[in-house]
Amino acid sequence: MRGDVADAPRRAACPQARGGALLGLAGVWTVLAARGAVRPSAAHSPGYLAALGCALIWSTYSVLQRHFAAVSADAVRGPCTATAPARDAGSGRPAPREQPRP
Repeated sequence: MRGDVADAPRRAACPQARGGALLGLAGVWTVLAARGAVRPSAAHSPGYLAALGCALIWSTYSVLQRHFAAVSADAVRGPCTATAPARDAGSGRPAPREQPRP
């Protein structure tokens, strides 16, 4: 089973799979639009741009992961650990602290 999972990113999606994915996305959009859940507005532009940015970052990561398959996932543990405090600092919330015992 491990071989199947490891080989999956290396296989290109066939045109039928891509078409099926687009049809599925169009179907979801149609259902949401019919229920009035899809109402794009300029007020939500920052959120749309953030979502697009996240999608581009994730897709770039996925593509680059194929090229650097020999590099272990443990190689990013240090940078992720080092940047975690910056994530908490940027959220505007204080970092979680241990509560004093009564």
